[in-house]
Amino acid sequence: MRFAICFFTLFALLAAPSFSEEKRIEPGSRQLSEEELKIHESFQKKETSEKNELRVLEYYPPVVYDTDIHNFSAISVLGDYVVLEDGSGWKIRPGYESEAFSWKEFDPIVITENDSVISSWFHGYNFKMTNLNTNKYIETKLFLGPLLDNPNTLQVVSIDPYYKEVGLSDNSFWKVDSSDFYLLDKWLIGDGIIIGRNYRKRWHSTSDKILINVNLLKTVKCHRVQ
Repeated sequence: MRFAICFFTLFALLAAPSFSEEKRIEPGSRQLSEEELKIHESFQKKETSEKNELRVLEYYPPVVYDTDIHNFSAISVLGDYVVLEDGSGWKIRPGYESEAFSWKEFDPIVITENDSVISSWFHGYNFKMTNLNTNKYIETKLFLGPLLDNPNTLQVVSIDPYYKEVGLSDNSFWKVDSSDFYLLDKWLIGDGIIIGRNYRKRWHSTSDKILINVNLLKTVKCHRVQ
């Protein structure tokens, strides 16, 4: 049965040549200036240098409804990228293919920023996907944005510049951490968003989540307020 499911998933990707041609939110469609990038990198390096250990992820059953839990949808025939429930495609760093092939459809997935300097800074694999059923991860980078007509795709519908809050298309509202206010100023209505977990959360911080802005390919730390 498992072989049949995997074969169907692989076949579906092969039989859909228009997969990457569907209307998507374009990753990195807007870029920060060199000065803004330097500011962003200085913040990132400061946080990376701090010795914060990755918390052990809790186990969740396969069917969950939390906003930062994603579902594994498909893997490419070559094992070079995976697809999540919103249609977003994530390239897999070489060496993690066998782990990704062991994942099952609908497995619960959590996205965090990659704490490996070599993978993140030098190879561009900025994120980790952890399978909550196996508690094992793969290193990834976003290369296909979520599908615009997918009901699981989230977009920015409101931005409050005073309270530094953003509203998403699922009627959720998020308070951005003060350390990332400078990035929020670059956000626009309609930007695509993917929600992850903030493994760098400090004991005094309420920012337990991250919002990945697909258009900017940058993240902000935050917590949900509604």
